[in-house]
Amino acid sequence: MLGLLISVWQAGAPVNAVAADYYVSTTGSDSTGNGSSSNPWATIAFASTQIGPGSTVHVEAGTYTGSFSTNASGTSTAYVTYVSATKWGVKLVATSGSTWSNSGNYVAIVDFDVAAPVRGINVIYTQGNATKIVGNNVHGVLNSGTCNSIGGSGINLNGPNAHGHSVHDNGPYPIYRPFINGLYFLSFRGCAYNNIAFNNTGWGIQLWHHASHEVLANNTLFNNLTGGIIVGSSAKADNDTAVFNNIVYKNQGDGGICEEGKTGTNNDYENNLVSDNFCANCSPPQARDWCLQNGNTHAEPAALDGDPDPGFVKFTGD
Repeated sequence: MLGLLISVWQAGAPVNAVAADYYVSTTGSDSTGNGSSSNPWATIAFASTQIGPGSTVHVEAGTYTGSFSTNASGTSTAYVTYVSATKWGVKLVATSGSTWSNSGNYVAIVDFDVAAPVRGINVIYTQGNATKIVGNNVHGVLNSGTCNSIGGSGINLNGPNAHGHSVHDNGPYPIYRPFINGLYFLSFRGCAYNNIAFNNTGWGIQLWHHASHEVLANNTLFNNLTGGIIVGSSAKADNDTAVFNNIVYKNQGDGGICEEGKTGTNNDYENNLVSDNFCANCSPPQARDWCLQNGNTHAEPAALDGDPDPGFVKFTGD
C-alpha cells in the first residue's frame, strides 16, 4: 500500500498519517488490522482516527451496528473520503442518538445505506466545513410515533453539500409529525441537488436557524406530510437563496414551496414544477403550491403552458 507521507496537525488525526486507500470490513479488526485490503479494520470510527488528508476509506458490504462519530479532516485539495464499496451495500444501523455524526472538515460520505434508530435524532449529521454527502439511502429516524420540538432529520447539515440521496420514511409516516424532516439546513451557503425526498413526516427540505444563501436545485419532493420546501430562518433573514428546477408534488401540511419565519426580499424561484400540493394546516384547508413572503415571486418554465404536472407514470408515492 503506497501513499504520500503527510504531517497532519488537525485535532483528532494522527501525526504522519499516510494519504492512501484504507479498508473496513465486518470481518476486520480494530486491534490487529492495519487498514489494508488483506487486513482491514472493523469500524469506520476507528478508521477515522488513523487517517489524514487525501485518504479514502473503502467500506466493504455488510451490516454495521451502533452510533458513531468521525473527526478526521482533509483539506480543500485533499478530501477525506468514506465510500461504500458497493452502492448501498453497506448498512449502517444505530441503536440510539444519531447514526453518523461527522465533525471533520473537507470530508465526503458516499453511497451508504444509513438507518436511524426509532428513537434517534438524525440519520447523518455533519457540522464539518465543506462536507460533501453524496448518494446515500437515508431513512428511519424517529419512526416510533413519538417526537418533540427537538425533532430529527434524515440529513442534518451545517452548511455543506448534499446531493444524489434518497431520503425517505423519516418519522412515523403516515402520522403527521412536523419536526422530522428529510434534509435540514442549519447554517448558510449549503447546497442540495439531485435528491429525492418522500414520505417524511416533516418537510422534504427545510432551511431554518441561520440558513441563508442556499442553493436548492433538481430535487424531487413528494408525499411529505408538512410540505415540500420551506425557506426561512429563526435568526437573521434567509436571503439570496436560489430554488430552481425542482419537482414538488403532492405534499401536504403547509403546501408546496413556502417561505416562513424570517426571509429577505432577494430569494430566487425559477423553473420549478409545483403541483397538487395541499395546505391541511390552512383555515380552511385548501390547495396551495406556493406561499412566498416580502414580495418574492416565482417564474414558471415557459414550456409548461400553464400545466405544472410533472407527468409521473404509474405514480405510487413510494
